[in-house]
Amino acid sequence: MKKRRGFLRWVLSAIKLKGEKKYKGIGSPDEFQRTISVSLEKNVEAVKELFHDSEDLKIRRFQFPVGKEKNMRKAALIFVDGLADGKILSNEIVEPLMYGGARAGAEGRKEINCDEDIKNVMLAAGDVRNAEDFEDALFMCLMGDCIMFIDGYKGCFIIGARGYDKRALKPSDTEMSVRGPKESFIENLRTNTALVRRRIKNTELCFDNMVVGRQTKTPVSVVYMNNIADKALVSEVKKRIRAIDVDSVVSSGYVEQYVEDEPTSMFSTVGYTERPDVLAAKLLEGRVGVIIDGTPYVLTMPHFFAENFQTAEDYSSNFLSVTILRLLRYSAFFVSVFAPAIYVALTTFHQEMIPTSLLLTMGAAREGIPFSAFFEAMFMVVVFEILKEAGVRLPQPIGQTISIVGALVMGEAAVSAGFVSAPLVIVIAFTAVSGFVVSTFSAPILLLRFIFLFLGGFLGGYGIALGALVLFVRLADIESFGYRYMAPIVPFNLSDQKDTLIRAPLWLMRTRPHLLAKRNKVRENTPVPPDGK
Repeated sequence: MKKRRGFLRWVLSAIKLKGEKKYKGIGSPDEFQRTISVSLEKNVEAVKELFHDSEDLKIRRFQFPVGKEKNMRKAALIFVDGLADGKILSNEIVEPLMYGGARAGAEGRKEINCDEDIKNVMLAAGDVRNAEDFEDALFMCLMGDCIMFIDGYKGCFIIGARGYDKRALKPSDTEMSVRGPKESFIENLRTNTALVRRRIKNTELCFDNMVVGRQTKTPVSVVYMNNIADKALVSEVKKRIRAIDVDSVVSSGYVEQYVEDEPTSMFSTVGYTERPDVLAAKLLEGRVGVIIDGTPYVLTMPHFFAENFQTAEDYSSNFLSVTILRLLRYSAFFVSVFAPAIYVALTTFHQEMIPTSLLLTMGAAREGIPFSAFFEAMFMVVVFEILKEAGVRLPQPIGQTISIVGALVMGEAAVSAGFVSAPLVIVIAFTAVSGFVVSTFSAPILLLRFIFLFLGGFLGGYGIALGALVLFVRLADIESFGYRYMAPIVPFNLSDQKDTLIRAPLWLMRTRPHLLAKRNKVRENTPVPPDGK
């Protein structure tokens, strides 16, 4: 019988946890079953207990006159030090109440109406809301607002007073641009939404707010164009974000790993950007963005393979030069992945494919090398990755010195000591530089480089061909939020090829991508050249 009672108690507790409110982790469920009391002291003590007397919790007690007889009413202003703006607290809340309470009784009333008079007559703050339970009130307090309890009033006021420090806007460090805008996102959610709103001044631009993380309670905003984005896509993005049930979300990478279609794939099916203009352009194509508070990177979905070879600069330059550069990016991707493997396969299995003069030169350079071409290449690739990681993790001035000096000294020393050959050093250097051309593909390029190096070292050209076939089939099979990752190549769509391998003139890209924008497809209809009328 006791075991059955224990099991029943466990079932009831599980049902209770499923019914908790959306802001989990502020306090225990039992504490949130109480509503706000009419007693000021009880409310203040309850807040102090929930915060465990934390030093950054500030309570400002004061009194303000009400009505014609100027009876004094006790109140308490509660906020978190460092999150709320002191000037707003003093100039827009405390001062208007202490010196303007009598104005509410100008019509001869002896008492004030808390709901109407405080919001409409006495407070100067721009954002004032009512709350009736501790959970909503304390969550907004943790967001930077302040909460005000009034003795004798059942409920509280949530007053907008956010004023924590934030980083100034500056150019992006990862997505450089010469002719494009220089602003980039920062770690503040509301600033980021304003940057997007500045670029798309349209009432169809929608922001849907959610909270993710039981302990961190991180604000998340889903942004999309209501008249362009597919309703099913928007619903799917919201559904996946609501399904995230974790303790903490402190960066966009947390959300990305929980919502992407292929969590075990080396290719990410969720894009990211640090630039407001790039996000605006993707939204206008029909994509959905996810802005996470505390990180400067905004997620975009769905994400296609071809997007990794597109830059913001492409749409500010001449289409002919951009097309050449885009083809160079694709070439650099294939060189970075296949060059070491092809070198090993040629020197180990297919010497007959190398011109005789070049083969003699390479043979003379490899004379005296104690290792096979495979181990030689593997050693150089690993050393390069170590130098790159050291350059990234160290402070910038030291990191640059380590990367340059380490590569030069160690490469020259390895060749002089007879550990590696000079041709291989050239191949690895060219491979490394090519990998930096497509920086968003750095992780997949590294993994693919090792995979094809093994295939080329043990199976030669046949292994490389077999691996490439498997890779292309796998890429064609990946999906991103219901869309093919290789679109518009697989499935092939001729009209969308104007911005894939090449970049056609803007005046020829009259329609949005057909897969994304199933309604409102036309985005421009400008005659070129101008008719002069």
